Amino acid sequence: MATVNLTPPQEPLSWKHTPEEIRDKTNEIIRDGRKFLDTIAALPEDKCSFDSVFRALALHDAEFDTISEPLSFYQNVSPDSKLRDASNDAEKLLRDFGIESSMRLDVFQALKRAEKNIRSGGVTLTPEEERLMEKMLLDGKRAGLDLSDTEREKLLETKKKLSETCLEFSKNFNEEKGTISFTKEELKGVPEDVISGYAKSTSVGGQPDKYAVTFKTPDIFPIFKFASNPLTRQLASEAYENRLTQNVPLLKKAIDLRWEIAKMLGYETWADYIVEVKMIKTSPNVMQFLDNLVKKMKVIGEKDRAALLKLKEEELGDKADGKFYIWDYRYYDRLFIEKVMSAS
Repeated sequence: MATVNLTPPQEPLSWKHTPEEIRDKTNEIIRDGRKFLDTIAALPEDKCSFDSVFRALALHDAEFDTISEPLSFYQNVSPDSKLRDASNDAEKLLRDFGIESSMRLDVFQALKRAEKNIRSGGVTLTPEEERLMEKMLLDGKRAGLDLSDTEREKLLETKKKLSETCLEFSKNFNEEKGTISFTKEELKGVPEDVISGYAKSTSVGGQPDKYAVTFKTPDIFPIFKFASNPLTRQLASEAYENRLTQNVPLLKKAIDLRWEIAKMLGYETWADYIVEVKMIKTSPNVMQFLDNLVKKMKVIGEKDRAALLKLKEEELGDKADGKFYIWDYRYYDRLFIEKVMSAS
């Protein structure tokens, strides 16, 4: 019987960083990354080839991401606030370095020198290599490296503003700690094992005890699915949708900055900029696809809505108002599935 080689191709990722190690490692890989890009930019024209430029950059990017991504991932999962803060700081530095790297005209010129040598020398590339070369050159154009120095400086500044705005937006999500409280009666229908996980506060003066429900998925979503009191679901839904009002101005700012960047790069909209490298290619194609999808799905959606509304009317009787709200969906969708499963 043949033996099986169980040796992994590489060491598993390490998840034992301290805040100090995250900061030090981030600064180290950024410093080494700049040195590497300097080396590529300094290559003489006759030394610029697919291997020395395109392949080298691709391999470096892969290695850089393998090291950097765990450093910025802690902000999403770590229970340690110091580790999350260090990870968030690391992501800001990495984002800025990513923007800086994408805007390096000297590296872009090395790419163009390599392409010139490949074309003029009749070098045959595999389809994958050809695709890589085309994509890297397109990335340079999309980064604004064909713009004038003044325009490029303005673009770089705007990109950094957008990066900072998006990072603040994400941090608000990760650090959100809001709650909404309900009595045991208001939580009627919610499984007991879920309620037991809520923080309970003892009320005074004969008032019923309250249970604090966070807006994290394991806490809030069971209310949407199981709470039989429509008002409980409504209050939970409205509080959940308004849990990050501080992000509203950040979203508007990000949209405005995206529009500015798209215009600087010669695109009609940010959507046109984004989908250029996707299969669908243009925003009109996106709209056509969505319009066709709506036409096909609307009939099905209206039929499903009518079935759920009927369930609501059967349950509430005279109290039903003939309307179907967003906070009704998960509750009656669950009842509908249970009904269908029971019938089958």
